[in-house]
Amino acid sequence: MAGIEFRSSPVFAAIWKALNKKSETNIASHYYKLIVEEGGSRSTKTWSNFQALFLYLFENPLSSVTVLRDTQKSCRDIVEKDWKQWLSDPMVRKKEYDDGKIAVDEFDKFLQTENLKQYLVENKTNHTWTFKHNGNVIWFTGLDDENLAMGMTQTICWINEPYSFQYDVYKQLAMRSKVIIFDWNPKQNHWVENEKAKETTFVHYSTFKDNPFIIPETKMQILSYQPIHRADAVESGIISKDKAFSYDFEANPAELTDKQIRELKRCIYNEKTGSASEYDWDVYGLGKKSEKPNKIYKGWKPISLEEYKSKDYQKFYGLDFGFANPSACVEVMYDGDVSIYVRQLLYKPMRLMGASTLGDNLLHAGVPSGNVTYLWADSSDKEAGSDISQINDLRKFYKINAVPVNKPTYKERFDFISKFNIFYTVESIDFAQEYENYEYEFINGYPTEKPIKKDDHLMNAFEYCMWGMKNYLNIRV
Repeated sequence: MAGIEFRSSPVFAAIWKALNKKSETNIASHYYKLIVEEGGSRSTKTWSNFQALFLYLFENPLSSVTVLRDTQKSCRDIVEKDWKQWLSDPMVRKKEYDDGKIAVDEFDKFLQTENLKQYLVENKTNHTWTFKHNGNVIWFTGLDDENLAMGMTQTICWINEPYSFQYDVYKQLAMRSKVIIFDWNPKQNHWVENEKAKETTFVHYSTFKDNPFIIPETKMQILSYQPIHRADAVESGIISKDKAFSYDFEANPAELTDKQIRELKRCIYNEKTGSASEYDWDVYGLGKKSEKPNKIYKGWKPISLEEYKSKDYQKFYGLDFGFANPSACVEVMYDGDVSIYVRQLLYKPMRLMGASTLGDNLLHAGVPSGNVTYLWADSSDKEAGSDISQINDLRKFYKINAVPVNKPTYKERFDFISKFNIFYTVESIDFAQEYENYEYEFINGYPTEKPIKKDDHLMNAFEYCMWGMKNYLNIRV
């Protein structure tokens, strides 16, 4: 690395150390299979990954990296674009120039001599970057080219902002990679929480405060989200939220420190200008999970599969058909009072079921045949351009007691279901993600009282089952 320099943050140091830790039993193997970087926005997670991956590929022959987002376009328009910017200015000379520390001629000279693109060959068609001295490659792509992406074998796979990645996709990638890097702002429940508990997972937390290169405008934008009740003087109980608005800063009766006063003044300003947002402060400022304010359902609780199986209540089923989107099936139990227990059984598009059918998949997942219970299904059960009724097929060929649900309005289903205590199994990963992201639609700032129609397949299956149970059991709550 003689002659190659870049400025880094503490985040890089932590990731680089974890990436290079070796197995105690095999020094050729990595100790950590998964590196999880989480925290707030602008904490240098992305740039630290560029630095770690560049350095790793530079020093380790016969290595490769695949960088993935949900789509090729977003990976290349966002991540690869940032990669190019980092290569062009690894010493952050632009900030020095903006701060008036160097003149324009010095700035241009630094960019010419320090530019790391000189060590790489870019293939603009394939979006690959090859190191000249050893042939190692970094490739930017997305899961919309799933067959290609899933068929690749690489030393390191970096999954950037993986909110839409299914757990099955991760498992396939993990089998084809020595190390997975996973970076995100943890704003929702996600299957990665289970992976974080493993001994072979390294978790690193960071916020914008760890970024010595953050521009003032970005820092102020993030700080503008902080609400007054999250100011240290209020959170610590020195003063109440109500008194904070009228606090006498001149007299300073609570003897607040200068730092506490500056923070409190800023938070008061945030509240007055309407920029304060607890959700935005938690997610983008502190990098913590927070419940979205526009969520349709709230307060649902995860339980273990063992606890779920210990409940001896009658089982019912809900089904939402999906041909290109996932076909979603849930199993639901009702305790006769106000508690509902739900478990995800199926989440797979019919077009990806291969030689097996939807009926085969439902039976394999645990839906019983015969007139032993009900499976309430979406009444829209025909694929575009087809006259085949999926409900009729399930009844005729698989003896599944599938019946079309008389779909209620959104308001009716939301009002009814919100009256229950809902418990879902922790291994129902797709269900948990849909629950977290099931939000009301807003147009020009006004609610439509409808959900955003995106990844709501298990939510719909659950709603169909709940409405079927309501009518069948004559539930009144």
